[in-house]
Amino acid sequence: MKKRLAVKFFTFLIVISNISLKSQNNPFIKDGARWIYNVVSGNVPQYLHFDEKIQYTIYNDTLVENTTYKLLGTATKTTIRTTSNTTESYTCESYSLIRYDTINKLMYHKAFADTNETLLYDFNMQIGDKIKLKRLRSSLDNPISVDSIFKINIGNDSVKVFIVADTLESGQLESFIIEGFGSYTGLLWHNQKYITTGDVYFYSELRYYENDSLEFKFEPTYNLSNNKIQSINIVAVAPEIFIDCILDVNDIQHKPIEIFPNPAENTITISTPFTENYFQFQLFDIFGNIKIQETVKGNFNNTFDVTKLSSGIYYYTISGEPNIRQQGKILLK
Repeated sequence: MKKRLAVKFFTFLIVISNISLKSQNNPFIKDGARWIYNVVSGNVPQYLHFDEKIQYTIYNDTLVENTTYKLLGTATKTTIRTTSNTTESYTCESYSLIRYDTINKLMYHKAFADTNETLLYDFNMQIGDKIKLKRLRSSLDNPISVDSIFKINIGNDSVKVFIVADTLESGQLESFIIEGFGSYTGLLWHNQKYITTGDVYFYSELRYYENDSLEFKFEPTYNLSNNKIQSINIVAVAPEIFIDCILDVNDIQHKPIEIFPNPAENTITISTPFTENYFQFQLFDIFGNIKIQETVKGNFNNTFDVTKLSSGIYYYTISGEPNIRQQGKILLK
C-alpha cells in the first residue's frame, strides 16, 4: 500500500511541476491588475475624431487544456466626435486568456475560440533584433527594430526596457516595451507612439496601471531627443475609476448582489437589493461559451435551473445601471 501511495504521490508531483512550468509568477500579471490605454485616431479636415479608452483587468487562474492562464477582461469606452455631434458607447467586458512563462520570459495570449495561443512578447530580445508584433487596426507586416535596452525600477523590481522603432516608418516617435509588462502602446498589440499619414493621425498610449502589490499606481513617461527616447520615468498617479459598466464591486456604493448557493447543485438564486432596476446576468464556462443569459429583476430573488449543466467552474457577470458591475465564479457539483 505504501509503495502504491508513493507512486501516486510521485505522479502527482510530476503533474504539479508540469503545470508550474507554465506558471504566472510575474510582478505585473497579478490578480486585479489593470491597464488603461488611450487610443485616438482621426481625420483633421473632416474633423472625425475617434477616441477609445480600453481597460484590461487580470482575474484569477483558469486551467485550460492543462495550462494555467489568467482570465483577462477587456472593456472599452468609445467616443466619436464630428463637426456636428459627439456620441459615446460602452462595450462591457469580454474575456480571453493571458499567460506569462517565467522561465523563458515569454508572454502569450489566447482567445477562448482559438486552438493555439499567440506569442505576444519575447523579453529575451537583443539590440538590433527585428520582430513582428500584432498591430491594432493595421495590416502592416513590417517588423519592429530594437534600438536600445536599459533597466528601470518599478516598485521593488528591476526590469528591462526595450526601445523599439518601426523599420518602415521614418520621422515617427519611438515606443517601448517593458519586460514582463507589455507595450507602452497596447497590452495586446504594439503601434508606434504617434503616426501621421497625410491628414490622418493615430495615437496610442498607456495612461494608467495598478496592482495591489505595488505601493502606488503609475504611468510611464519618457524623455525625447530628436524623436529618440532617452529615458523612462515611472510616475505615481491617483487611482482611476473606469467606465460605469465595469466598476469593481468594491467601488459600488451599494450592497453587493448575492448569488447562492455556491457550490450549487440544482439551482442558483440571484438576490438583488436594488429597486426599479433590471440587470443582465450571464453565466459562461471556462471556454467562454454562454450557458445562461437572462434579465434579472431588481429587488427580487431570481432563480435559475442549472441541472442541465455539467459539473465544474463557471464564471458569471451581472451588469446594469446605475454603476452596477459584478463578476465572480460559481462551482456546480
